[in-house]
Order: sequence, then structure tokens, then C-alpha cells
Amino acid sequence: MAEALRAVGMQPSAPEGYALRNVCISRFLRFAADNALSRTEHDGDIVLCMVNPIQPHLLVRVSGGFVHAHASLRRVTFMPDPLPWPISMQWKLDVPEHMTKRDGNF
Repeated sequence: MAEALRAVGMQPSAPEGYALRNVCISRFLRFAADNALSRTEHDGDIVLCMVNPIQPHLLVRVSGGFVHAHASLRRVTFMPDPLPWPISMQWKLDVPEHMTKRDGNF
């Protein structure tokens, strides 16, 4: 997650305390607040899903799907739309003005 934020010119505060199984999402809320992410109801850049009732998971929305850390594969992967899990929350990035899709940095 932190690397995705760095790619758009931010100096992120990385999520802390991530555990594969956990019902608490407070660390994700703190991550969003620390990085000035704006909560949205639709088309968020950062998406929080519940893979199962005890496994919250963050994904980055990209063209055609999502990028996320896949625990079983032990690597970052692309997952095409639609997500197989319910979305709990999502946030928009406030991309710096000097970075746009036209200049190739976003």
C-alpha cells in the first residue's frame, strides 16, 4: 500500500500491525487518516474488503481490476473486476496537482 502511495508522489505512513486473520479494522482506518485519504462510497482508489469474517484486506484499484498482496502466492498480483468479496470501505487518493494521467506518473 505504501509503495502505491509513493508512486503518486505521496510520502505515506505505511499500515502497521497487519495480521492475516483479524476482525479489527482500526489499523486500516488509522492508515487512511494518516495519509489523508478521502472516504467515498463508489470507485475508491484504495478498497477494504472482507475476504472472510476475520480477514480484512486492502487492494489498490487499477484499470480493469485491483492489485493486492496475495498471501497464498506470496506476491503482489492483479485481480480482474469484479471483486469476489464484499467491499467494507473505500477511499480516494488526493493526487498532487502536478501529477495527472496525461504525464504518465499516475
